[in-house]
Amino acid sequence: MPVWMAIALIAAMLVAGAIGFVRERIKPAADPDAVVLAELQKAGSDLRQAHVVDFFLLFRTFEGATTAAGDLAKAGFTAEAHAEAVGGRWTCAATKTLVPELEAIRLIRAQLSSLAARLGGTYDGWGAAVRRVGR
Repeated sequence: MPVWMAIALIAAMLVAGAIGFVRERIKPAADPDAVVLAELQKAGSDLRQAHVVDFFLLFRTFEGATTAAGDLAKAGFTAEAHAEAVGGRWTCAATKTLVPELEAIRLIRAQLSSLAARLGGTYDGWGAAVRRVGR
């Protein structure tokens, strides 16, 4: 094989490898809300029924967590602030009963993310217990 052909082959392999690396890096991340809904459904939950959904926000200060809990209570959530066992942070846990539809959950995520950011915290996700048909 001529040297120029070997060099061209090596260059082609490097380019192909780089393209694969870039494609892997730019894959869109999985939608965390869709992932939780899929896990609930896989576990046998009837997503047409209302669920008690727990939402979590994290704060560096007690004041941020308690202010968030108060704001969420005014918005129809049951909410409370408490210290985390590890890390010295504060959690605001908020609960609301709703039918867990993707768009509704996404809207709540946006609202809670905005609230948390305004108060110096972060939104940390949600969860719900499995609710089977007839329960």
